[in-house]
Amino acid sequence: MSLLLCHQCFAWVEPHGGRCPDCLETLDPAMPDPDLATLRVLIGEIVHPLGEVRVPRRLLPEYGTLYATRNGLYFLPHAAEDVAHLVEGESAGASLLWTVASIVWSPLVFVMPFVKAKELRESRTQVLRPQRLTAADSPRLAELLMENPGVFFVPRRSIRHVVRRRQRWIIDRAQARPLKLTVASDGRHFQERMSDLFAEGSWRSVSASF
Repeated sequence: MSLLLCHQCFAWVEPHGGRCPDCLETLDPAMPDPDLATLRVLIGEIVHPLGEVRVPRRLLPEYGTLYATRNGLYFLPHAAEDVAHLVEGESAGASLLWTVASIVWSPLVFVMPFVKAKELRESRTQVLRPQRLTAADSPRLAELLMENPGVFFVPRRSIRHVVRRRQRWIIDRAQARPLKLTVASDGRHFQERMSDLFAEGSWRSVSASF
């Protein structure tokens, strides 16, 4: 899958017919991406995290944290980590020994299920961890957008209004398809954060229905 950064909706997408599938912006692989300094100004500083959300997407991370910045909404996917834990399993050596012994002395067949030795083995499981950022991390947002295709940014100027449908939120964008997300953490906390955000002067021009 070949992904390009759309310079209109600032998401990594797979071009369809040379265009962004979300906003239909022309995508030219030869066109250079914005430099980091330009992206830092475009994104703005972190205001606060809004909460953990799920954004249905094909072949890209769906779970992450939505941050409010001075100039829009920034999605940072959870980081995948391998976690080791011990599980109980049957010892291969002991199992072979008891099998041989049961052949020599047949009554052992009846007690084998109760006396087979156990051993602890390490098993690894992949888990998703939220990536916590503070206002001090604001300069990193541009780098993360360019390094991680799972990141996307929704400029405030492109948002027409935001509608809540229980745990689901719909962000209607002027030049792109609506962005639909589901709250994956505390829904009440998320709504409070969104209400605080839209009460700020720079966001009051965006209509919202909570």
